[in-house]
Amino acid sequence: MKLDVDWLLDAAKCLVLKKEIKDKRKRPTVTCLLCNKYEFQVRKMTSNCQLPIANGVRVDGKDRLKHVVDHLLSPAHEEAERLNDCDKTWCDKSDKHPWVRVFKKWNDEKLQGLVRIAIDAYNDSQVETLSAQSWPSRSLAVEHSNHVLHHFESQGWNADFVPFDPPASCYHYRDPMLYAEIRNIIAKQEMKKVAQLLKDCLCYSVQIDGSADKQQVDSKFITARYVPCDEVSVKTVFLGIASSDLGGAEGLLDSFTTCIENIGINTDKLVGVTTDGENANTEKNAGLWKLLQDYIGRDILTIWCVCHRSDLALES
Repeated sequence: MKLDVDWLLDAAKCLVLKKEIKDKRKRPTVTCLLCNKYEFQVRKMTSNCQLPIANGVRVDGKDRLKHVVDHLLSPAHEEAERLNDCDKTWCDKSDKHPWVRVFKKWNDEKLQGLVRIAIDAYNDSQVETLSAQSWPSRSLAVEHSNHVLHHFESQGWNADFVPFDPPASCYHYRDPMLYAEIRNIIAKQEMKKVAQLLKDCLCYSVQIDGSADKQQVDSKFITARYVPCDEVSVKTVFLGIASSDLGGAEGLLDSFTTCIENIGINTDKLVGVTTDGENANTEKNAGLWKLLQDYIGRDILTIWCVCHRSDLALES
């Protein structure tokens, strides 16, 4: 049996032949329609997350033809075929599709949960990190779920799908700026409660850790752990994010003092601090540990974070 392009196209109906023009020469290329359709999902099944055949590969040579045959036998192509079969069984309303089996059992509670999960998952796949920018779509996803469920509950689960086309009034207040403003108002009210908790507690300690964002702003994330007066337990609260124009240990101290001043708490009940082991924190005479003790006027417990120490140990 001769291995050539015609035999390959006849053996695998999912392949299509195109002519790529390069250097004034036409070179035959083959594209896998299934892998092109499900490229995002199928790439995860490859060793390097690359799937060239989804957009066309050259087949002007026996070795290149063999590579196409190898792809047709690969786990990535099998996954593309599985996804395609799944789509067909869904369109045909076949019991082979797990969702169809669930729908045919008419369990309203499960159906409602599946509809909400499907809409939420699809919306989350279109947005990136949850933030003020992605909030409008997340808010509308909830409205979309309610719309779909109301339609199916009133017309029956066999009813045709009705697109979600909300009125303009639904978009009026759903914008990132308004979301961020309301979120800041809520945060200020919540931080007043946090300040009162730390004022009333027996004692508290803080953890200070830094991270640079994509604008290379080195922010400090400050968390407190406290012991309430009315129960024997240790609770954790997030105090906030702070940054400073100062560098080194002075910048760390400035970030910490700015954070607690904004919240409105003092250091009377502060008994300890946890940081990573960088020199700016632990240096004996000019590190954050020393500067913080000088700032509050007494000794406190200073702890090198166990997680950071373990990470360094595992790396070495």
